[in-house]
Amino acid sequence: MNRILNFLNINNYPSDKKKHFIFNIFLGVTVLIFFVAIRDTVTIQSSINAWLDYYIMFRMNSENDTHMVATKITFLDFDNNSFQTMNKPGITPRDKVAELLSVAYEGNAKIVILDLDFSEPDYTPSKIFIGDKVAKNGSERDKELLDVIEKIKNDTSSQTKILLPLVNYADKTIKHNIFLPLIDNNKVFAVTPTLTTNSISDNYARFWLPYLEVTDSETQEQKILWSIPLLSAVLYNGNFEEFQKLQDDILNTGKNFFVTEIANKQFKFYRERKNGSGLLRDTYALQYNRIQYSMIPPNVLTLEPLGTISPSNIGHWRKDGLDNKHIDCQNKIVIIGRADEDCGDFFSTPCGNLPGMYIHGNGIASILGETRPHLTPLYKYVIIELLLILITAYLFLCLSESKATCIVVILKILCWIFSYTYFCYTNEFVYLSFCFLFLGIYNFVNNINHAFIVGRISFNSFFYRFIRRR
Repeated sequence: MNRILNFLNINNYPSDKKKHFIFNIFLGVTVLIFFVAIRDTVTIQSSINAWLDYYIMFRMNSENDTHMVATKITFLDFDNNSFQTMNKPGITPRDKVAELLSVAYEGNAKIVILDLDFSEPDYTPSKIFIGDKVAKNGSERDKELLDVIEKIKNDTSSQTKILLPLVNYADKTIKHNIFLPLIDNNKVFAVTPTLTTNSISDNYARFWLPYLEVTDSETQEQKILWSIPLLSAVLYNGNFEEFQKLQDDILNTGKNFFVTEIANKQFKFYRERKNGSGLLRDTYALQYNRIQYSMIPPNVLTLEPLGTISPSNIGHWRKDGLDNKHIDCQNKIVIIGRADEDCGDFFSTPCGNLPGMYIHGNGIASILGETRPHLTPLYKYVIIELLLILITAYLFLCLSESKATCIVVILKILCWIFSYTYFCYTNEFVYLSFCFLFLGIYNFVNNINHAFIVGRISFNSFFYRFIRRR
């Protein structure tokens, strides 16, 4: 032990080594303070997002909690092939939506999310599509979906709950929805389909939105529309009655975060800070809403259908060789939406372009799987950086410059490996600014200065000899 203490005691080293050590510590701390000060800037947040994107992609298909929770979610979508069989109508025929809703309801789904826009009536012309027996006009198609929703709403023996997205205008007033009268917060719930992105130029959909403050266009009252991922998680495995009480807190208090119970555990979500009329997207709190993408269905990016789920070939599930009789909806969250090229509901994500319904599904799995990726707290980040600075300073104190430089390079690689491994086990991303790499600058500058002096002396000596010969 004494030998180790003597080895670490800087007083046992020459004065130039001691000065070098003190300078390195000072330099490292100065650089660390600088990086802490700019941590919330767009530039640093962009770098953090890029690294986290890589980590999430590397981890995407691993057997983590989110990946396992994904088995509780089923997608029923309308793709290119579906709309070609319907001669590409301008709006999703509501009777076809009713077919898929019936599949989920009869399969005893726990929650069904209709990720479609119902702000206007179905104007699909009266005609016979493939699989239809009679021609129906738009109002008849709307009535078919209305009847199925009413049937589910009045079935007290069924556990199925329906989430209906309400689209809003730019001024946060809610657009008209033809099924608005059905919403009762008992079996049919209103949600916002809005996705949130940060203000970085790539505009990736990296985060799920907790809620949206909107205005009732008739009463002008402020109200909360819960997001699809958060309300789905609460209805699936939480206490909705207690959750509803948070509305007053959000509207009437300045609290930064709110707590509810999901799966018998305290679940914290953060308010989005406002800046005038806009939202501050690049905040530490928003990192807790980051989506752990872990359930990208096969070929969804190429829009190739895999397995028909409807007798009329309308709608697809992303599994091979399954039909209506074999779809497992029991106690699941079923998301019904569009994945065709014309739906206008595609978003850029770290994993490629995805339809909104798949982004919502990944957001739900991130919440239920308790695998929300997030940044390490500031205090922990500072402690780790200071420790690395101290280790590096001692390396340059105790070893030769070449050996110390080699070990510092190895240390950087080990830090990357540690950061990714730690993320896989804890969902906590340790973003290092690698301040300790700056500690070698003293030697670098000193060597350049020494080379300059030696070169100048050599040049003067050569020039002097040359003059004498002349």
